[in-house]
Amino acid sequence: MIRIEKQYIEKIDRETLKTFPDMKYDKVDNFFSPIVIEQSIIGTLDLVALETHSSVTINKCIINTLYLNFCWFRQGLDFSGNMITNDAVYEAGVHNQMPFIMKDNVFQGFMDFFDCQFDAEVHVTGNIFLKGTNLLGNKGQGWENTFNSHTIIENNYGILDVSE
Repeated sequence: MIRIEKQYIEKIDRETLKTFPDMKYDKVDNFFSPIVIEQSIIGTLDLVALETHSSVTINKCIINTLYLNFCWFRQGLDFSGNMITNDAVYEAGVHNQMPFIMKDNVFQGFMDFFDCQFDAEVHVTGNIFLKGTNLLGNKGQGWENTFNSHTIIENNYGILDVSE
């Protein structure tokens, strides 16, 4: 297990994760070790093209810039109690086989979900989207997000169905 706790980190990306001695990954950057990031201040969390086959937990962090493009959380994601200070992007990803949990976060910028496929359970609850999100937007477009399992989307504040 990789644990990052109570730290200030300028940037976390795939290359940073590879530097942890307990991190298991293969030649094509599939990651197999659980990742826990808690109570930290992160300049940039850039998990572009990351495919995880173990659970990922990101809780109670302040994140300036968030990129999750082409990121697949096969064994789920618990993203709870965070503050994201800029626009954030999650494009062409998720493909979860375990619950995707996004709970009690504050997004100060726009949260852009673009062409994401949620295969297993999804919980998006208690979030604040100050500039909105397109999680439920882009209806009928080729890049509309798809939900293939049980979905709980409740008690969020802000516009959830922004369309481009």
